[in-house]
Amino acid sequence: WYEKKPINATNATNATNATNAGIRDISRGLIVKNNVTNPNYQVDIDADEIILQDSSGAPYRTTAVNLTADVAVSGVNGLDTGSEAAFTWYYIWVIYNGTTVAGLLSTSSTAPTMPTGYTYKALVGAIYNNSSSNFLTTYQQGNKTRCGGLAYITVTEIALTAKTLVIPVTAKIVKFDTESSYVIDHNQYVHPTSSIVDRVFYRQEIKATTEFHRGYCPLETPQTIYAYISVLGGGTGNAMYLYIDSWEY
Repeated sequence: WYEKKPINATNATNATNATNAGIRDISRGLIVKNNVTNPNYQVDIDADEIILQDSSGAPYRTTAVNLTADVAVSGVNGLDTGSEAAFTWYYIWVIYNGTTVAGLLSTSSTAPTMPTGYTYKALVGAIYNNSSSNFLTTYQQGNKTRCGGLAYITVTEIALTAKTLVIPVTAKIVKFDTESSYVIDHNQYVHPTSSIVDRVFYRQEIKATTEFHRGYCPLETPQTIYAYISVLGGGTGNAMYLYIDSWEY
């Protein structure tokens, strides 16, 4: 049983608002990757459609997106403020001024400095500028990203220890390969939190000189996982190497 409400001005307005509502950053067919000609400083953004919003939450749907952002350029289709820096994550935005859709790079994942006249924005990804001020090779499809050249993480601790990851602050799940350095049989653990009794998302028993495995872990603290090595009866000298290569937003 349900109450059938009459069509009136109030209900018609609510229906219109629901139709016009849009969740920012939602996209279809999104691909973000290094530009083929200039991969070290340009990134391409392509999508069938992306939802942007202005500061009041009003949405704008843009279609057939085909943009290139250049970290060596200032402003529209470039860097929002300042100059290019090494060892830096650049967050990739799509912006709109009522006429033109453009790209924008920013060190901010929440509040880029918008070029004059641009009021709509959507966050679509991130790319890392390495020690040589070159973009790492990155390929993003939808909310899933794969990136080459990130530094690996070494875990030798026998107590749960926080490990800082070179991934975007916006990443929600991290994926990795593991390599073991073997002294004695041991277990390797990766947690999303600092609690040793809390949820374990990766556990691997190591019984050989060198083993390679694949794992993932959700991130409850941005850019941070918690890891340790457990040896029955005690013992040290083992190591786990985490090779971070992909993440999800």
